[in-house]
Amino acid sequence: MPHPIVTSLTLAVAVSNGIAQSQSLPGASGLNLVLNGSKVAGGVAVLDVSRRVVIHSDGDDRGITFTIVGTRGNGWANTALTETVTGANAGDATSTQDFLTVTSITASGATASTVTAGTSGVGSAQWVPWDRNVTDFQISIVGYVTSGQPTWGVEYTYDDVFGLWLPSSVPFPRALALGTMTGLTGTLDGNLSSAGVIASRLTISALGGGVAGGVQLTQRQQGTT
Repeated sequence: MPHPIVTSLTLAVAVSNGIAQSQSLPGASGLNLVLNGSKVAGGVAVLDVSRRVVIHSDGDDRGITFTIVGTRGNGWANTALTETVTGANAGDATSTQDFLTVTSITASGATASTVTAGTSGVGSAQWVPWDRNVTDFQISIVGYVTSGQPTWGVEYTYDDVFGLWLPSSVPFPRALALGTMTGLTGTLDGNLSSAGVIASRLTISALGGGVAGGVQLTQRQQGTT
């Protein structure tokens, strides 16, 4: 039987303007956010761990997009990462991918009002790939809250997490929530037995109590080759 694989994730308290403090982008004279938040040093935002980036719009920016450029961590050797998100209407536009650093955020047009960029209380641990050449495929899972009051869950994907065989229309692996292990606030065990699953991961979806939060997830693959 394979050894268990343990992943841990702790997110610091979200800083909504930690990447870029409040500013407007006038359009032709400037479309790049000035990275001047508390997480920025030498023009680069360095986050506590790989986590989601949030861009808050005070006006209606649904007609423009923001392209976030940086690097990913999570076992990917800080490789380059670029994601484009659609602006929000007096709200938050959040990346689907986890950034360890951010080197630029560029808008496709002028912002309606001021915007900020920072971190949310959401982040995922690295994908854990599984051997699909087994009979009776099953992943046994247990998660423990290690600090704070995080809300957490388990996600899985049928897509290639290494990005080699993704369809051209799919820029990133599509994460699906494991229904029996979603929105959790304490210890819980469960299993994943969907045939064809390529990988699974731990995701923290919220931080409670205004404090940092951490979860440790242990996964073990069952079945025979």
